[in-house]
This record gives sequence, structure tokens and C-alpha cells, in this order.
Amino acid sequence: MRGLVTRQEWRWVLFWIVVALIVTSVPYLVGWLCSTPDRVFGGFAFAIEDGYSYLAKMKQGADGLWLFQLPYTGEAHTPTIFYLFHLLLGKFSALTGLSTPLVYHLARLICAAGLLGVLYRFIALFTAWRAVRRSAFLLIVFSGGLGWLLILTGQVNWLDSAPIDLISPEAYTFLIIYGFPHLALARTLLLLGLIIWWSKPAQVNPKSQIPNPKWLWAGLCWLGMGLLVPFYVAVVGAIVLVGLIAEAVVARRVDWQAVSRAAVAGLIAAPPLIYTFIVVGTDPIWQVWADQLVILSPHPLHYVLGYALVGLLAISGLARTWQRRTIDPKLIGWLLVVPLLIYLPFNSQRRLIESWQIPLGFSAAIGLVYSVLPAWSRSRLVKRLTQHRRYSVHGLRRWLLAGILLLSATTYALMLMEQTTRMLARVELGFRDGAELAALCWLDQRVADEDVILSSYNTGNFLPAVVGAKAFLGHGPETAYSEAKRQLVKQFYAAETMPEWRHAFLSEWSVTYVFFGPLEKKVGLFDPAQVDYLTLEYDQDGYRIYRVKLP
Repeated sequence: MRGLVTRQEWRWVLFWIVVALIVTSVPYLVGWLCSTPDRVFGGFAFAIEDGYSYLAKMKQGADGLWLFQLPYTGEAHTPTIFYLFHLLLGKFSALTGLSTPLVYHLARLICAAGLLGVLYRFIALFTAWRAVRRSAFLLIVFSGGLGWLLILTGQVNWLDSAPIDLISPEAYTFLIIYGFPHLALARTLLLLGLIIWWSKPAQVNPKSQIPNPKWLWAGLCWLGMGLLVPFYVAVVGAIVLVGLIAEAVVARRVDWQAVSRAAVAGLIAAPPLIYTFIVVGTDPIWQVWADQLVILSPHPLHYVLGYALVGLLAISGLARTWQRRTIDPKLIGWLLVVPLLIYLPFNSQRRLIESWQIPLGFSAAIGLVYSVLPAWSRSRLVKRLTQHRRYSVHGLRRWLLAGILLLSATTYALMLMEQTTRMLARVELGFRDGAELAALCWLDQRVADEDVILSSYNTGNFLPAVVGAKAFLGHGPETAYSEAKRQLVKQFYAAETMPEWRHAFLSEWSVTYVFFGPLEKKVGLFDPAQVDYLTLEYDQDGYRIYRVKLP
């Protein structure tokens, strides 16, 4: 029966959840095993710059903050409820004494497991056939695109973009469970809301006699989702809307009761999105943050490559189900609307592809189970092979399925190998100098929340993860006027810069400490001993920290 999952199925799902969590944890485990007091693993093998920014948010929570402030911007701005998830993780870190990277990855494992369980339950809503459920689940969880072809041919910046299966977690479930617990939880709530909204009463609980106000529960799920990622409210709104339109087209009438309930669910979910617009519209620093948060969709050919294999299977599945009128029209609507969303005039348009892999993977599973595998079973090759006792049709079908899954997961196999190798080599930025960490821990004991620390970009990216103060520069979107500040930092550390300019710069930007280490020497060779407004307060193992003392 659609919507119901047996215990045997849940055991199968649990097995693959464990496999997925182990596979996505290998680079991190290698990083921690290779960590030493002199070379300390920072906690991230993937999206390292963003990873440190998440630790910086957790640091704010650990230090007692309940409202978020940009850790890479010294200018005054409105504290907000953004990134509440990371603030709460930080509080858990402080409460338990566990390090912020460890808490982050515990959250990643828990949220990923929850997402994969809910994903299977969502798939079960649309088919009772176990083979389709399992194939869809594996394709959605593990499949990537043909980005590996671009990697192997050296075209990693083809058409001015990296392959999307390496850079777009909203487009690929594997990337979400690999590195982004807040996105995993947000998608879990998105799918839970859709399960509630699209389920018939018997699919939720056949024995229940209690009225099911699904508009309320779905709206609350999407409200929680919006607190994690506000613009997902617009995404789920589009999904629900096209679902209503698709059902109206098939039924040749509009279900106005469903429309009104959807509107109420939307109103319940809307506050985080409205709040975001208000904050961005009324605070100039948050406006700059929004303007700098540019995540545009690449050339359409990147999406063609990114979904080539699964897309071909999906076309086969859609053709078969369309002829028999067996596919749910809501999934057709979902598949059609997202390609329009990802090219809307919106700074983060690429992220609007959120969850599209799910209806695509489900359609691909139908094509695989109903068309490709039967055709393979009837092929001459299979007939010849099955003349030998060691081969069977069932076994060869499983080999084909495994081959398709492995081919679709090639990008992630290469990515995991490359990033594990980098962990073994203890590369810079992924690993931090132990002396640098000691200097930052010393500084953390002496700063206030409003202090501003000047350093190189790469030091500044890591600094707020350890120090409870603001980095002058350290993250593209979260440093207001980041490009201009990059140039200012270069000019400050340049040996030829006039002392008067540095004095004025420090005064204008209210810098309280200046950090000097190996990464700063790569920026410039300025000797701070030449000026009297920088007082040396820390000098250990090649790292110096100066207090700014202006008249």
C-alpha cells in the first residue's frame, strides 16, 4: 500500500543510512586521526571557508548570545534570529564541553539520518512497489552528475563554473549529508510538511479517529524549515502551488478548500521569510550581506551534465507512466516549475533547485525498474550469458543496477578520494598551525564581543571560530564590503604603505588588535615595530598580536 513502510523495509533503509553516514565521514575521520598538536584538524574537508563560518556562529552561541551578529563584520548592525540552529549547537557545545567541530559533525550525522529516513517515507507516498522505492532512494542519496568528466579532462571551470555536483548541495542530497546539517534538517522539515500535506488520512494513520488539520502541521513544519533557510518557504510554496494546479488540470476543477488550506499553511510558514525581508530592507549592513550573497545558476549545459544519467532514466520513466496515466500529477508539476525558478532574477537563484533531485530520482527509478531492467533482461547479451550456469537473469539485473549507481556516483567517489588525500597530507587551511591556535586561544581570553581583529583573509576566516570578537575580513558574503576590505588589508600589510595611512585606517575602522603570523607575511612585509601606536602583547612561535593604542 502506498504510504506504508514495512519493518523489513526500514531495516533495509537503516543499513543504507549507516553506509551513507560512514562514507561521508571518512575524510573527517582521517583528518582527526592525522591531527597533532602542531597541525590541528580544523573540522572540515569540504567547503572549508563556510565550515569555519558555521563554527564562528556556534562560538557566538557558546559565548551566550541568543541573537546572531555577523562575525566577519566590525560595523554595527542589527542582531537577528538568523542561524539560530548554529547558535543552539554552540550552546550544546558549551553545556557538554564538547568541541564545536565535534558537535557540528554529531549534528550532521543525526540530521542526515533523519533526512534519509523521511526521504524513504516520502518516496513510499507515491508507489507501493518496493523495487521502485529502493531504486529511487539509492539514486537520490548517492547519484551525482557527469562532473567527473570535467574533472578528468581538466575542465573544472567549464563555462565559468565548477561542476554543479561539486558545488550545489541543494541540487544533490549527497552533498547535504556530507557537510550541511542545517540544510539536512531544513529538507527533512520540507518533506515532512509535504508528506502531511499530500497524504490521505489512511496513509497517515488508518486507525486514527482524530481529525487531521494537515494545513496546521504542514505549516508548522515549514515554519521550522523557514527558521533554518528562509527562502525555502518560497520553494515549498511553489511546489504546493504547482501541485494544486496539476491536480486541478487532471480533475478539471479547482479544489478551493485545498487552496484555502494551502494559503493558511503558507501564512503559518511565512514569518521567517517576511522577517528576512524586513531586516535586509531596514539595515544597510544586512543589505550589503544580501547583495554579496551571490549564488547564480551556471550555464544550462551544467545542469544537463549534472543530471544527464538520472535525467535520461527519468525521461524513460515519465514516458511510460504518462502513457498509462499512473504518475502523480504533482510530481510532474514539481519537475516543470523548478527549471523556471533557477533562472529568476534572484541573487541565490541556484539554491532554488532545492529538492528537485527527489521527483527526478523517483521518475528515474520508474524508468529503471519498468523500462531499462526489463529491456536488459530481454537483451541478447543477457540471453547468451544466462546459458552459463554461473549467470542468472536476476543476478545480471542486479549487476546492471549496481553499475548505474556506481557510474552516477563517480563524481563523489573522486571527491572523497581527493579530499581524503588532502587530509592525509594535512594541507593548509584544512589543518591549522598549533601555534596559531594557541595565539587565538590567548586572544579569546582578552577580547570583548565588539572588538575588531585585523588579519589576513585566511586567518580571519578561522579567527571567529576561536575568538569571541569580530574579524575585520574573513568571509565573502559575511564581510560587509569584502572586496574593498581585501584591498585595504593588502595596503595595511604592505611594507611601502605610509604610517599615517595605517593610523587613519585603524582609527576609521575601530580596529582593536592586529594579528601577525605566516599568513600575514604572505600579504605584506610591514614591520609593526616601526610604529608607536601598536603595542606588542603576544609573541610566541612566529605569531604576534598587537594592541592598537591610538591617541
